[in-house]
Amino acid sequence: MIDDKNKGASAGKSASNRMFAFLFIILSSLLTIFYIDNVFKVNSLMNEIHSITRENQRIRDENTILRMEINKLTSLERISKIAEEKLGLIRSDKTPIIIHKKD
Repeated sequence: MIDDKNKGASAGKSASNRMFAFLFIILSSLLTIFYIDNVFKVNSLMNEIHSITRENQRIRDENTILRMEINKLTSLERISKIAEEKLGLIRSDKTPIIIHKKD
């Protein structure tokens, strides 16, 4: 009779141990899946950040080139040369005189 009680108690502990092990395996599997998903998301975001950083640098370089082109095209020497050669304007040696009107 004592052996039957020990077998019943032992069977209950064994079933409880199996249930605990099963729940532990499921929980571990879920945590592993969430971790791996998180790693993939972080890698994807890092790739996106790299791509945006490269695009940003390309645009900055292009802006620098365009600013240099603007400075070259608006330089006084270039404008004076075009005014003299294409438009036939002549540079005056005289200093301009400013006349103020009294109201």
